[in-house]
Amino acid sequence: MYMINRNQTYLNFISNRLMSDIEAAKNNEKVDQRQDELPVRFSSQDIDSLIRDCTLSHVIHDLDSVYVLFEEYFLKESIQKAIQLDAIDIDHKDLDSTAITSSMLDDIFFIIKKCLKRAISCGSANVIMAIINHCTIVLETIFYEIIQSRIKCGYANALSTLDLANAYNALQAGRYLQSSNDVEQMKIMFICALNNLDTACEYVNKLNQTITVDVTNSGVLQKNQIDLFDSCLSNFSSLASKFRMLIQSGMQQLFAAVFKTIVKSMIDSFISTSHTLNDEDIITYEVSEGLRPFIQTFLMTMNSTLASFKKQLTAKNFDTLLTVISAEISNRLYKALFKCSFNKFGGFQLDREVRAIINFLTSISPTISLREYFSKLKFIGVIFTLENINEINDYIHSEGNYNALRVNPNELHQLLRLYTELSPNDLRKIKL
Repeated sequence: MYMINRNQTYLNFISNRLMSDIEAAKNNEKVDQRQDELPVRFSSQDIDSLIRDCTLSHVIHDLDSVYVLFEEYFLKESIQKAIQLDAIDIDHKDLDSTAITSSMLDDIFFIIKKCLKRAISCGSANVIMAIINHCTIVLETIFYEIIQSRIKCGYANALSTLDLANAYNALQAGRYLQSSNDVEQMKIMFICALNNLDTACEYVNKLNQTITVDVTNSGVLQKNQIDLFDSCLSNFSSLASKFRMLIQSGMQQLFAAVFKTIVKSMIDSFISTSHTLNDEDIITYEVSEGLRPFIQTFLMTMNSTLASFKKQLTAKNFDTLLTVISAEISNRLYKALFKCSFNKFGGFQLDREVRAIINFLTSISPTISLREYFSKLKFIGVIFTLENINEINDYIHSEGNYNALRVNPNELHQLLRLYTELSPNDLRKIKL
């Protein structure tokens, strides 16, 4: 590595010295015409070609190749060892107080940073780009695959919730779930894998910025190598996107394992409850903050369940979980509307309860916007509070009402048929 660096310095010195000598000869007014013509035949491209094709350059090129092979071997073996030694302090880790990550995450990125630092110290742009490519490949294969295998095992609440698919994945991963302690470890490994991925995204972005600064400051890049170097760095962005997609998939699994039953219970109660209400019903619900009992139960259950995950997951992962939950609640509740009928009091209650769910979710994590997931429900809730067809038409076609564009016209017509305040004649006057 030292020889490669010294060689690069030496060749740069020769190149600069040749260029300065040629320029000096061209500007020397005392030389004769014959001597003056000699340097003119040489350009910077000729000098670069001369140095590139010399024997020393070929020898150093072979050394570069050998060094890259050694570095690649060291990188893979060290990361494999870090994965083998991966550990989570399960016995002493307070699962309800901190986000869980494992030891291999810091170990892997420490190894990668050391390899890249050595590559930059070589002073060869080709070596640097080769090592960058090897680092991204290792993260995309070895690291990604081990995390993916842990996420595939799923998140189990208890032995009774371990379905055939999760059991098969656990067996494939070499883990046999035989006790409640095994299930607890499975939960920890799942949460840890998601947090490792999220933290890895941050590390990858920081690594990208650090390499850009270090390589730029080193001055090893030639003008014709800048685009190729940027292309190598773009692999880090693609890698982070791939990690985010796997996190999204993991959150879908987490919803199915923990929150699906809670949401389904609320939806079943919503469908079985009458939405043809009167003013006395509305006054009765005022005692309980304007919410019906099943909505209150739903919000309390969600609050207690989310509280532990807010502590266990990283901030970004928890926000991702909330977006998945919001999307699922809104989609399932929207489909449930087609199985009910509403009068204007029922529509008022629907609008109030949808807003309560939105306020609850946004209060848990104010940093993200979740209201857009409920735009269709809010739109329908407002329509079900309007008293005549003229008000409905005005609202649907009001300027700036972009929520109307989110609802399929056929679906909107179906929903309006469930609104008991409208007669068949009114339905024919709807302008969609």
